[in-house]
Amino acid sequence: MLEDIKERVDLAKEKGLKGKFVSAFYMGDLKEIKWQIDFFEEGVIHSFLPDGNIKEDSLLSKEELKGLDLDEIKVDLTHALQKVEKIRDEKYEGMSADKVIVILQKTDQVIWNITWLTKNFKVFNVKVDAVSGEVLRENCESIMGFKKN
Repeated sequence: MLEDIKERVDLAKEKGLKGKFVSAFYMGDLKEIKWQIDFFEEGVIHSFLPDGNIKEDSLLSKEELKGLDLDEIKVDLTHALQKVEKIRDEKYEGMSADKVIVILQKTDQVIWNITWLTKNFKVFNVKVDAVSGEVLRENCESIMGFKKN
């Protein structure tokens, strides 16, 4: 999986995307992963979409996004997903994902941010350190909890 991300980063650079590589994003069913690759430069996110198109979005916040170095990553997506499934098996037996959102990003550390949108209207999120493999955070809540009053 990391090799796929590296190839997409290289291809994005060949297409002229500038700035620092800040995230890889995927949403789907994990059968065929096609990554969106994001670069950050001067308050703008430049996204190399799975279909090869390029999209730009301005950030509302002035926050500087941290660059990703893929050579730092020691835990691949397969192992991170195994940790998610282990937590599911131990705490949320029988829960299954309708859609999975995966973000490789750098906050204080490099993380796999994995979210399951489940068939029973739950959002199950696990953050796994992409260097050590430690589970940093996990939670599961109803989509109805996001409803504004």
